[in-house]
Amino acid sequence: MKKLFSLKKRTALVTGSTRGIGRAILLGLAEAGANVISHGINAGDNSHSVLAEAAAFGVEARFLPGDLSLPGAGRELARRVLSEAGTVDIVILNASLQFRRPWTEITSQEATQQWQTNFQSSLEIMQVLVPGMCERGWGRVLAIGSVQQVKP
Repeated sequence: MKKLFSLKKRTALVTGSTRGIGRAILLGLAEAGANVISHGINAGDNSHSVLAEAAAFGVEARFLPGDLSLPGAGRELARRVLSEAGTVDIVILNASLQFRRPWTEITSQEATQQWQTNFQSSLEIMQVLVPGMCERGWGRVLAIGSVQQVKP
């Protein structure tokens, strides 16, 4: 099975990958042989442990911090990824933000922060990374929307 699904010599970025679904996806990609770039708001115990688990599969594993709720943060993260990794073949857009209360109580600032994190940063990341995938003739982008799974 591993030969059928080998991602050896591929590089994957997984945003929001220090815990939960993002972490599981990152580790699955590492197990399949992909070099992985983990992302989270800041480096902490979770970022260190996910890198250690990923590296145990014999792949390169690195962590890049970044708060995707800030304007231009997606573009900046993608540029740092290219600077450090050279190319990216797989992008998993997993980072997201939700204010868990009635929509009638969400402030304009919170709505902007949610839009920036959940949409704008993803768009910026794709605008920087997808053109290289197209040039090389191979790439994958997957957007996860789990934060809204119970009550949008």
